[in-house]
Amino acid sequence: MILRTLGDAGARALAANLPACLVVLKLSLLCCGCTNGSAVALAETLPAGLNRLTLILGGEGGRTPGIEESGVRALAEKLPRNLTQLCLHLGECSVGEAGVQALAANLPPGLTELSLFFGDCGMDKYGARTLAENFHRLSVLQILVLDFSSCRIEDAGARAVAERLPTGLASLNLGFAYASLRDTGVATVLRAVQERSGTLTELYLDFTGCHIDLPSTWAVADGLPAWVKPKLNFADSWGVARAPASQATWHRQFYVTRNAGEPHPGHIY
Repeated sequence: MILRTLGDAGARALAANLPACLVVLKLSLLCCGCTNGSAVALAETLPAGLNRLTLILGGEGGRTPGIEESGVRALAEKLPRNLTQLCLHLGECSVGEAGVQALAANLPPGLTELSLFFGDCGMDKYGARTLAENFHRLSVLQILVLDFSSCRIEDAGARAVAERLPTGLASLNLGFAYASLRDTGVATVLRAVQERSGTLTELYLDFTGCHIDLPSTWAVADGLPAWVKPKLNFADSWGVARAPASQATWHRQFYVTRNAGEPHPGHIY
């Protein structure tokens, strides 16, 4: 459901009339004039029996304050405990430290699929670490999507995420495009993936715009299993010391995959 001119009043009315018997809810409040009031109203009325939840919140492009820290916190604290699938799009929301902490602490332990999109929401390395430190509670998680595009999580944040990835994952999608990563962060993520390549059946890693200077980082990538390599995007990811052969290989593999008609995992279709 996509409602472009909903506003807070409309969101409150919608929230108040959600059927208590719902087990699946997909709702977009993207660019529809909603603020924290909408998030709080929705949080208070989410059906307790929900099994699958998709919320697309997003920013308002400067037109209204949009969903901010207190709204994210309210939603996080009211997430139904029986959820098995959760997808939250928080791009351009001002998630804030308290929002991240609440979300990390309240992820339902029975999740098998988790998708969190933080693109350009102000997430930093401390927020990434806070989130990752709670992964250990997700013991049955099979599918994980994390998008940190245009966040400043830096190498330390990427390392925190990579070192704490849940065990037993079958599908992994990590987006670090323009997230201020350099060689250390990229190499750490690649090594973590290499360690899990025996259990993973699906993978996508986006390092677009990361700053790669060292040949040793490309060497780590070259050492990955053959099936993994077409799932890596290194577009515009080089610094002063380039590795032309490796870059040509990665670009060729990536664009062949895209041209074959495979959708970008971070997009909504």
